[in-house]
Amino acid sequence: MPTVRSVASQAKTYAYVNPVVALFLGWAVAGEPLTSRTLLAAVVIVGAVVLIITNRHEEHPKVAKIGARVEETMEAPAAV
Repeated sequence: MPTVRSVASQAKTYAYVNPVVALFLGWAVAGEPLTSRTLLAAVVIVGAVVLIITNRHEEHPKVAKIGARVEETMEAPAAV
């Protein structure tokens, strides 16, 4: 089951990748020019997204504790 943090990180990466997709769609569909500068920028953006996704750092203990509480709250049935 994905954690709240992993889902948020994944959503953020879509915000970075969408302009790159739009860039290539503009080139393919509308004939927009692709310069070496825009291609380099696209490579940098995609590379940064890969680093964000593959980064497996350990969380600070307090942050991990708060994250666990949030996940417990989300999984707990609602009290009536």
